[in-house]
Amino acid sequence: MESTTSSTCSTRRRNKKRKIKKVGSFILCMDDRLGKGGFSSVFKGWRLPEDCVAHPPEVIGSLPEPTLEEDYVAIKIMDRVDMTSALLKRVQAEIDLFKSLHHPNIVQYVGHFEEEEKFYIIMEYLPKTLHQLIYQRRKLGGRFSPKEITQVAHGVAQGIKYLHSMERPVIHRDLKVINFFNKLLTNNIFFLLAESQRTNSHRR
Repeated sequence: MESTTSSTCSTRRRNKKRKIKKVGSFILCMDDRLGKGGFSSVFKGWRLPEDCVAHPPEVIGSLPEPTLEEDYVAIKIMDRVDMTSALLKRVQAEIDLFKSLHHPNIVQYVGHFEEEEKFYIIMEYLPKTLHQLIYQRRKLGGRFSPKEITQVAHGVAQGIKYLHSMERPVIHRDLKVINFFNKLLTNNIFFLLAESQRTNSHRR
């Protein structure tokens, strides 16, 4: 069947075996966890080509990973089995908040998907945290230049300014280097990690 169809799926080479899960129109790679919190874990994933979404798992599992960084997403998984009604409301409020945030210095919401036992929030994928970059630089005996430090501070400040200027202001409350992500490694443009990914922000 795979050899006779003319879809994108049929023309791609098989990749090595990996543990994946289809989440709506996305692939979640269970072998590539990006982070873990008290109530959730975040994994790397990617969007399925439109002509492959309806294909069976054995065909989808044969697709290679994307070659471009911008084709990846981050997928946050929350177990809803043991959630109280109050926590379920909080998760929905988190999704609603995340959907309303649109700024170059805020991690972008891509979508969400629900199953009977799980919540999935799909977000823009950013490859490195500021913490990781500082560690890598120090390991090589280097440090950030004044220009780079200014770029980091400016990006973070712009993201915070946007959150505080909303009609119902959002307070991040967990500003630290592991919550700042780098989007373009070539020119050190940093993006503020939105509340709905990891922190305990609230509206006032």
